[in-house]
Amino acid sequence: MTDAAPFVAAVIDIVRAARRTGSAGRGLNGQGISLSQLVVLTAVGTAGSRGVSAIAEEAGLAQPSVTRTLDTLHRRGLVRRDRHPGDGRSTQVALTEEGARLVGGKAAEVHTRLAEIWHDVPPEAREHVLAFLSRLAKVVETLG
Repeated sequence: MTDAAPFVAAVIDIVRAARRTGSAGRGLNGQGISLSQLVVLTAVGTAGSRGVSAIAEEAGLAQPSVTRTLDTLHRRGLVRRDRHPGDGRSTQVALTEEGARLVGGKAAEVHTRLAEIWHDVPPEAREHVLAFLSRLAKVVETLG
């Protein structure tokens, strides 16, 4: 066992937790919405008028995954789909009133919970922590 073993185990725990939180049927604090659904809903709020490919790009997810997630969110009444007025082949996606309310509440909850942890980081270490987390995210993404 190397001195990096506890770090590797902690990263694997984070990845597992993220996958569990993002999986179907799991919700943030029992609200019936996964973290991945929240990411897509947030992207709809900023890129939905430009269509599904723009939502996928904004969310940093593959378009087929976003399409499946949008199907679920549409069935739940959290988004609506409309034909693009200038191009009948394209679809615009928008948050419903309930979807917008849910995004606002959940985004605030996520921000608050993560801010609690952030405040435990000494100010002189924060720049290093941000660089470290960015690098860690890139490595985890390459591992699949």
